[in-house]
Amino acid sequence: MSALVFSPTCSLIRDLFQREEPDWITIKPAMDDTWSACLQTLGGHSESVYSVAFSHDSTRLASVSFDNTVKVWDASSGECLRTLQGHRRSVTSVAFSHDSTRLASASVDNTVKVWDASSGECLRTLQGHRDSVTSVAFSHDSTRLASASFDNTVKVWDASSGECLRTLQGHSRSVTSVAFSHDLTRLASGSDDKTVKVWDASSGECLQTLSLGKACERISFDISGSYLHTNIGTIKISVPLGSSPLPSPLDLQSPQYQGPALSADGVWITYNLENLVWLPSEYRPSCSAVSRNTIGIGVGMGRVWICRVELKIS
Repeated sequence: MSALVFSPTCSLIRDLFQREEPDWITIKPAMDDTWSACLQTLGGHSESVYSVAFSHDSTRLASVSFDNTVKVWDASSGECLRTLQGHRRSVTSVAFSHDSTRLASASVDNTVKVWDASSGECLRTLQGHRDSVTSVAFSHDSTRLASASFDNTVKVWDASSGECLRTLQGHSRSVTSVAFSHDLTRLASGSDDKTVKVWDASSGECLQTLSLGKACERISFDISGSYLHTNIGTIKISVPLGSSPLPSPLDLQSPQYQGPALSADGVWITYNLENLVWLPSEYRPSCSAVSRNTIGIGVGMGRVWICRVELKIS
């Protein structure tokens, strides 16, 4: 009975069983035409949730919160499998190792913790940053871990022993995102100084500095290592695999965006660096994500709008 009354007006249930809808319910709830796209709502944190990450086998989801905890969820059922406690202040970032056996979390308490993803046991606590840690990422062979911090540095750690292998210095403001290339040779970092730096992952040498004109909140390499995916667009990297660094990696270089992107001031959607669509003020981003030819933009009043760019080249 409830399934029929509360099902969407154009749903299969309503279509098949509409003749059985009770006539003694005279005031009925107004229902949407279709089912909600939301599959699960996971509740349990007592403060704001700051970051989430899927395991690489897609079976689990981890969330971190200002309540100082990490929660691990079953991605299918939505069941909370365990709550990881140990950070003394808000947790800001979380990442699974690529073999899905470990979990790393970053915190405002200046530490990174590495956890057993199955048991929830804290395997080690990595200390060395002098300010809040904002981002963590495992290398694709799960042997190394990188962390970014408000202390303007990136640290590279041995993921098994917890030893700090090197500290990468060069950003002038907080570092907010970090990622390894798939072949493990390079590391990229985004910063509030409005630059992205590409580093040699072994030596720690800075290979390239890109001036974006705005802070980069998320960053990752494509599988070929030729492009960087960011929250404002996809950037072609000028240092090919196996090549020597550019003459002066300290010189700021303009990013070569490929495909759709957002201008540094958030006023335009661009395509291959050319202004394409001007955005009215109410449609300008407070946050954004770009995936191939699609841009997702979060704006005020809780709205998200999606733009797909498909240019026909004659």
